[in-house]
Amino acid sequence: MIYKDLLRLIIKTFRRFISILLIVFIGTGFMMGLYTSNDVLRQSVDNYYDQQHFFDIQVYSSYGFCKEDIEKLGKLDGLKSIYPSRFVDAYTSDDNNVTFVTRIEELHTANSQLELVE
Repeated sequence: MIYKDLLRLIIKTFRRFISILLIVFIGTGFMMGLYTSNDVLRQSVDNYYDQQHFFDIQVYSSYGFCKEDIEKLGKLDGLKSIYPSRFVDAYTSDDNNVTFVTRIEELHTANSQLELVE
């Protein structure tokens, strides 16, 4: 009896039923696209980083690292190479006496290869 009433209601309002069904399908497809794009984008960025030899981890220390620390970090699983570098923040000013903070870092040619796009 319920199925007969339900079928009669669907036949009476067939256009409305199809519209609601299409809205549900579009919403479901959109959400599934959002869920799957996360994995695809993450894999794409990971492949790009591997091609450009970007670093996987970056470790900072306020006191610096000694040779023993660097050797211990080099023994971690999954690290192909380790490059200890230094940076310094310097205060600079322009012709109008506006002060800027500039970071000066060492650049290693084997890691983080830069790509000029334009």
